[in-house]
This record gives sequence, C-alpha cells and structure tokens, in this order.
Amino acid sequence: MHGYVYWTELITADVKAARDFYGSVFNWSFSEIPTPDGHYWLAFDADDTPVCGFCQAGTAGRPAEAGDLWLSYIAVPDVDLCMAMARQSGGSIAIGPFDMPGVGCLAILKDAAGALLGVIAPSSGAST
Repeated sequence: MHGYVYWTELITADVKAARDFYGSVFNWSFSEIPTPDGHYWLAFDADDTPVCGFCQAGTAGRPAEAGDLWLSYIAVPDVDLCMAMARQSGGSIAIGPFDMPGVGCLAILKDAAGALLGVIAPSSGAST
C-alpha cells in the first residue's frame, strides 16, 4: 500500500521546549535514539504507542533553513521513481535519498509551490 501518511515528525530548533510542550498537552513520553549526526526522539502516547518523531533542525538529514515545522512522510514503493516524478511535475529534491537502517529509504521533496514533504519506502518489517 502506498500514498498514505506513514510517519510525521517535528523538526525544531528547540527539541527540549517542544518535548516539554507536547508532553504536557498530550501526555506524551519520549525515548531518545542516537543518530550519526544528532539525536532523534520518538513520542509515545499513554498506551506506549509511537505517535511521531522529534528532531533537531539541521541534523539527521533534516533541513535547518526551513525553521520549525511538522513534516509528514508519504509511503511510496520506490523513492527514486517518486523523486523523478516530482521533478517532472515541477518539484525539486531538498534532501536525499538516504537509507535509515530498519526504517527505509527516505527523501525530502519540495512540491511545485515549495512546500516540503517527505517520502519513504519502508523497509520490510518496519512499522510506525
């Protein structure tokens, strides 16, 4: 299945402030995951189900110039094909493609109006 929102994450300059805010508002808990160029935090609901991710702007392959934003990743069967189709449709590639072990192949695109969106071809066995 493809074409649906697979994952969403907050890219922010102040992860601690964001974790404090969303933890308080939604009663989320967080688990930190080290990455080669920074850290990533998974947010969990009261049932311990992962709901989204948080990362520092400018690390883990995320754009620093975009400011604080929520970025959604759309599931696709082939990231390279999706990138080619995005270019043909007036979009561009912001970052990627890149592989995240146990997660999948990802890229961050800009649509024809310049809005950012992520695409992901999930690894077999990966889940949200």
